[in-house]
Parts: sequence; structure tokens; C-alpha cells
Amino acid sequence: MTKKYNHYLNSHGCKILISSGYEKMLENIIEDDENFITEKMKTEFFEFIKDINDEPEVFKLLYEFFDTPKNVPFNKKKYSLKGKIIDGNRIHSIELGRVTRKSTFSIIFINAFIKKIPDAIISINDSETVIDKFLIDPLFGTNIDSTLFCEYVKDVGIGGEKIASYPMWTFEGYDDKVFEGLPIKDLPCILGLPGPEGTEKNYKSDKRIAFSIIVPSKIDVKKPTSFDAGINTVWRPGGKTKPHNECYKKYGSFGLEEYIHEPVTFNEIMSELFEI
Repeated sequence: MTKKYNHYLNSHGCKILISSGYEKMLENIIEDDENFITEKMKTEFFEFIKDINDEPEVFKLLYEFFDTPKNVPFNKKKYSLKGKIIDGNRIHSIELGRVTRKSTFSIIFINAFIKKIPDAIISINDSETVIDKFLIDPLFGTNIDSTLFCEYVKDVGIGGEKIASYPMWTFEGYDDKVFEGLPIKDLPCILGLPGPEGTEKNYKSDKRIAFSIIVPSKIDVKKPTSFDAGINTVWRPGGKTKPHNECYKKYGSFGLEEYIHEPVTFNEIMSELFEI
């Protein structure tokens, strides 16, 4: 680790994070490219946490730190979406993959539906049941000609609604068709998706869905930083996903190109919804 930050590692806040299994998060911040996560930003982070003595308070305050300032557009945030911009038209013309929690996507979908049709006889409690009707088992293949979900979105009129409430993490596959040659059921391991605690532990516990999108040219696609990763030990610097140890033997540790950007809308979904 870079020596100029070593003295912070003995602070109360850092000791709590290290003893709780989050040393890798601190390493990522220290080692991150200072062209994007500057020395000033890193120092602000370490100064912020150094005197915190309570473990639950550390995590609560860190979520607030990475979201500073609250209630402003993402491009006005102090610490998020600060990575390298991916230049060129190519990134806006190929499909990127998105894997997200089924529960999160379902709630956003139902909220968009209710916003458009406020007198609909449906509630948030129905969200996953509704999404279940569109899910496809990827074992039957991903090169499916049907566009059932996309057509439904168009018919209902919610295409212009955003599909996430936070910056979206996406990835590039081996082919312009993002899922070509990629086993969707193994994506949580290949992508190194975190479990509930932001670590590799119990990373399979969440029900997830996968789909492809095309990011419109008006949205900058960037490389994620340690500050985008936040309280997450399974991210690594370098711009590629960090596969979990469980699938190293099968897929290697190389990873896939990963990106982060502002949320796209339902109109930008290009595939059906695949169940993981």
C-alpha cells in the first residue's frame, strides 16, 4: 500500500474496518489511480473515518460519505462517477450486460407502472410476482427472437422511466452480443458480485436477473473507482471484474470489462429478462 497513507491505518475507524474484514476496501482506495480519486479525496476519506469508534456507525457514515452531497444529481456528487470516460462511439453501439437484484428491479418496474396508471389494481407487494411472468430461463438460450418484455414496456408507456435509482454497473462480454458465450447462471461469480455485507460471503443469496442494454450517447460511460465501489471488498482497481475464488478454476481470474454510468431507461433494454 502507498506509504503516505500508512499512518491512517492505525486510526480507530480503519482498525474497525480491518478487524471487520474490510481491509481490501482500504487497499483499493489507497491504490486507486490518483488521476481520478485524487490524493485530496483520499485524505478526505481517511480524515472522515479516523476518529470513529463504533462499528455500526462506521458503515452508516461511510454510506453517507460516498453519497455526498445528498439529494443532488449524480453528476453533482462529490465522489461518485469520477472515473475515466470511455471515449468513442463503440461503447454506445454495443450491448452491455446488467445484473441486478430481482427485488430492486421489480419495485422500480411497479413504481413506474403505478406512476403511469395510478388507478391500476396493483401494489408494490405484487412486484416480484409481476416480473416473474417475464423471466426466461437462460438454459433455453439467450438468442431469443421474442421481445415480450420490451413490447410490454412500450404498450404500457413506461419506456422513458429510469430502471435504477443509483449509478448502474454494467459489463462487456466477449462479443457485441453481450451474453454470447457467457453462462448467465455463473455471472454472479464471474462478475464478483457482492453478498449482503459487500463481501464474497453469501453472494448467491440474492435472487438476480440479467438483461442487456445499450447506453445512449448522451450518457457518459466510465470506469468505476474505489469510491463507486464504496463498502465493497470484491472490487479491484484496473477496470475488470474480480471473479470469486469459486470460479477461478473454470473461468480464470481475468474478469470482464466493467463500467459505471447514470441510469438508462426501460427503452434502452435490448433483451428479455433472464433469471439467475
